[in-house]
Amino acid sequence: MSLDDLVATHLPMNRKERFFTGTVFPMIVCADNFQHFERLTSLIPDCPKLDIHASPDDANVQFFTEYGLMESIYGSAIERLPEFTGTRDTPDILILVTGDPTLLLAIEAKMYDRPTREAVELQMAQQRKVVLDYLQEALSIQSFFHLALLPEGLLEQFGDFAYPVITWESLLEVFTRDREEDYWLRMLRLALKAWPDLVGPGIASYGKNAEGRQRGLEIVRGYEDGTLGYALMGRNEGVSGEHLDEDIKSGRWRNQVYEVRRDGPRPNRNWFAIAEFVDRVQKSEADARPRHGLSFVDAPIPIPPPGSPWYPDLVEFALTYHGYARHGASETVAIGNGTVQSWREGRTLPDDIDILRCALFYEQRRWRHLDQEPTGETRDYVDALLERLVVLTGGTVPGPPDPVP
Repeated sequence: MSLDDLVATHLPMNRKERFFTGTVFPMIVCADNFQHFERLTSLIPDCPKLDIHASPDDANVQFFTEYGLMESIYGSAIERLPEFTGTRDTPDILILVTGDPTLLLAIEAKMYDRPTREAVELQMAQQRKVVLDYLQEALSIQSFFHLALLPEGLLEQFGDFAYPVITWESLLEVFTRDREEDYWLRMLRLALKAWPDLVGPGIASYGKNAEGRQRGLEIVRGYEDGTLGYALMGRNEGVSGEHLDEDIKSGRWRNQVYEVRRDGPRPNRNWFAIAEFVDRVQKSEADARPRHGLSFVDAPIPIPPPGSPWYPDLVEFALTYHGYARHGASETVAIGNGTVQSWREGRTLPDDIDILRCALFYEQRRWRHLDQEPTGETRDYVDALLERLVVLTGGTVPGPPDPVP
């Protein structure tokens, strides 16, 4: 009996993401004692050629899945990695290769889950900010790559994406080239073939139960002041699922985008009362409430200092101000172009905080469509915007952030 027949007639395909990141991926990529590892790196733009030594007595590679840095800094590791104050955010796959240069490869993978593009980008931005940047500095890592591993169908749903992407299909193609298909390659092929069915009701129906989409901060703030207008919200696996648990534990709930709808029957088990969400958040955040009595959702938003990384620091901050919603598309374009022109001609910037934030928002949208980071004179201009904002505000702007563009 073939593996195809077994999956069709006995145990159904495992839909858990951890099966693919923790079992299928390493069995394919690390096969034959890492003999084929360069096939993975060939899919990563600008990744240098690596000389992998996988013998236990002569090894230069560490390969971890579901790696939790917070839990791993224990015993003697505390002396080696002091002052880590991050959260449990971690990529699905973390690969370290020592040498010249020492390289860190971090991969966030999805298979049958159906998150939004914004949710994955925010998840990866949080990984970079609280874990990966720390590791890069603490371990003196010279070469760093942070990417997503997605099915082609999910990537098509996302459209533009802020991080480099490898598809499961391209991984399967390069690892089957000039090789006989083994058990795990066939397993991946079967999983991808079944993707349109196993991803649920189908990508085309994604969001069909939603009447709106809002950040967690917007939901809590609207609920607290009685202006929300929605009673239900959705998150994969519902109010007790691991996704919402992780949102609240890590603090990502603030910027996480959730589907919302008015009162009525709950469409499926993913939906729950917003009151339940707010109750969980309030209990979790009780110690973080400012002593002056304001709700924690009013906490000021820090301005990244000039020179901060474009991803995620500047992108996250720029998107806390929705220029299109505040000024309209044409006025935002006029503000963005006029501000940069004034700076280029005379190195002058306005004293209006709204204009400065709108100009920064416009630069984020412009470079996102170019799928690049600003460099040279444009990066100097972005840093000048940040410096001017810090001077005018003292380093923070009032919260909460605007809705997601």
